[in-house]
Amino acid sequence: ENRRRRGRRRGQLRVFRGMKGLLHRRTLGTEEREKKEQHRQAQSGRTAQTEREKTEQQQHQQARVEEQHRHGPKSTPPLTDMADEEEEGEKRKKKKRAAEEYMRTCRAWAELGQSR
Repeated sequence: ENRRRRGRRRGQLRVFRGMKGLLHRRTLGTEEREKKEQHRQAQSGRTAQTEREKTEQQQHQQARVEEQHRHGPKSTPPLTDMADEEEEGEKRKKKKRAAEEYMRTCRAWAELGQSR
C-alpha cells in the first residue's frame, strides 16, 4: 500500500517538474515579451498616424482623379493599385489579430503557471 502511494507521488512530481520547465521558460520570457509589447504599442501609434495620412492621400488622389475626369481624358493613374492596398491592409489586420490572439494565450498560460 505504502509503496504504491510513493510511486504515485513520484509520478506526480515528474509531471510537475516538466510543467516547471515550461513555466520557467514562460516567466523568463515575460520581460522580453513586455518590451516587445511596448515596442508594438509604439509602432501601432505610428501606424495609426500613417493610416490617417494614407487615407488623406487617397482622398486627395480621388479628388485629383475626379478633377482630371472633369477636364477630359488625360493620363489618369490606374485605380487598381488602391484595391491592392486595401488587400494588403486586410492581410496586415489578419496578421495583427493572430499576433494578439497568440499574446493573449501566452498571458493566460503564464497566469495559470503563477497561480500554481
